[in-house]
Amino acid sequence: MKRAAIFFIAVILAMCWQTGAIAAEKVTVYTSLETDETVKYLEAARRDMPDLEIDIIRLSTGELGARMLAEKDNPQADLVWGGPLPTWKNSFPGACWCPTNPKA
Repeated sequence: MKRAAIFFIAVILAMCWQTGAIAAEKVTVYTSLETDETVKYLEAARRDMPDLEIDIIRLSTGELGARMLAEKDNPQADLVWGGPLPTWKNSFPGACWCPTNPKA
């Protein structure tokens, strides 16, 4: 679990860097992770980016997928934490699904 959490945090940070979200003062994050998992991600993000305001919108996986499809031409979220990545990679082929090497 710890290795997976580190991987996801690294992916999030890489996505922030590539999308320019780190330069922003505020980001909106959609997630389908459980609340206790989201808290861990949020703590890590705030530790690494203390000046960034992070708004979390937690949805079920189905609701999140539906929202992403509805917003595909005008996304309202800057990042997505968690979810069925293989499904989303096929549904959103132009999106940034960035592998990364987490910090040790």
